[in-house]
This record gives sequence, structure tokens and C-alpha cells, in this order.
Amino acid sequence: MSKEIEIPDYLKEMMDSGSAKNDQESMEVASGGVPRLTTKGKTFRLKEGDEEVKSGQSIDIVIMGMCPERGLSHTFYKDGYTPDASSPPDCSSMNGIEPDSWIQSPEHINCIKCPNQIWGSAVSMSGGKAKACKDSKQLYVAKAEDFCKDPINCTLYLLNVTINSLKAFSNYGKELSRAGIPSPCFVITNIEFDDEASVPKLLFRMLGILNKDLGPVANERSKEKEWDSKIALPQQPPKRALPEPEPESNTVIKDTVIEDTDESSDLLDNW
Repeated sequence: MSKEIEIPDYLKEMMDSGSAKNDQESMEVASGGVPRLTTKGKTFRLKEGDEEVKSGQSIDIVIMGMCPERGLSHTFYKDGYTPDASSPPDCSSMNGIEPDSWIQSPEHINCIKCPNQIWGSAVSMSGGKAKACKDSKQLYVAKAEDFCKDPINCTLYLLNVTINSLKAFSNYGKELSRAGIPSPCFVITNIEFDDEASVPKLLFRMLGILNKDLGPVANERSKEKEWDSKIALPQQPPKRALPEPEPESNTVIKDTVIEDTDESSDLLDNW
């Protein structure tokens, strides 16, 4: 594909008239994926497509949104999670209630009743109890520096808050709530690694509130949820129709001691 390609006349005419289908953007999303902020090796890395830039052990961000907005996402790998694996999970749930629509063979039609969501369904690296299906909170964040320079167009990165960091993230949300701040999109948040933890574990703290020019822009981008249209899902045939999940009351997340795990890029409660 390196040599110059000659476009046939008919295709040129179709392109000029606007009748030719244009899938270039779709292919770009599928190959490049969503920009990500990862924590591999206890170092923050900003990844866009094939380009990856290290950003040290501390980074200032603006949290634009969370997925799901309430509760947790779930991810299950039958053979266990491998950080560098490119294959999709065997089962997953973005909303934490039921399997995603692209999953062909869901483990259960209702996440709360799935045996892989039970403590003790797996063993952690330290030998303690764990869940075979991992919990996560996905954040869509902007680098604070980039947001202050160009709040409307700056890149949003996907950051997965893993099971090791969920309690710290939840406590941070409670701190903001007690301070009367309605959303993390109105503040600059610093995240850094916990030096006492043997695996990547994040700590969150507020550095300051956005000014009157930046705050409203952050609010609008947060409400627009632009990430909803950019999530690249694995290309899989749709699964067979499943019966509606049985009604369940909201799950209560208990203040449980969580075993450390070596999984560094997959995985609470509400703000």
C-alpha cells in the first residue's frame, strides 16, 4: 500500500458528488481505539493509537465523566487477565447490570447473580479471596494542562480505576461531596501512586476549583458525554436474544478489605 494509488474516474465522480460512502473515520476509530491513560509499571502513560508517552508517577487531570455513572463495570476472562493481551474479554458488562450486547456467550443474564461475581470465585496473587469477574470504574479525563489551554478540543483519555484503587476513589468522591462540589468535572484532580502498595494503587486529591471561564465548559462537555460515540467495541456478531433480567434491588457495596492484585488496567460506588 506504499505506492501511489490511481483512483478510477467513476469513483472520483462519486466522491465529487458526495454519493460515495465514506468509512474512513470508522476505520480510524477501530484501529486506533480510544485514547487511554494507563498505569503500567507504576508509571502514567498517555496512549493514542500506536503512540505512547510516559507522564511520570503523578499527573493532574480533570475528570469529565464516569462509566457507569452509578455502580461498577465488570470484566471476565476465563483464562485470567493478561495486561498485554489484545483479545476481548469472554464476558463484560459496561453498565454492571447485564452483559454487553456484543457478548455471544454470557456467563449469566444478570450480573448480580453471576457466580463469577462472588468473593472466593478466584484466588488473588497473594493467595486470598478474589472475584473471577473483575470490578472497575472507567473515567474519562483530560490532562489539566491541556484542558486549561484548549478546554473545548483537548483530548479525553480513558482511565480504568482498578479494584486496588476503588476505595480511594470512592473516598475522594465523598470528600468532594462534603465540600459541596457536585461533580469532579469542576476541579483539578491530582492522581499519584501509593508508595506503600506492591501493585499500582492510585491516590486522589483535589488541587483546586476551575475558574469561571473553564468550569462551565467542563460542565457542558461532561453533560454531552462525547465518549459514548467513541467507544470501540470488539467486532463480534450480535448475541442471541436473552430474557429480561429479573428485577433486583440496588447492590450494597460493603467496606471490605480487598486483596491486592497484579492487574493494572481493568476495574465503586457512587459519588
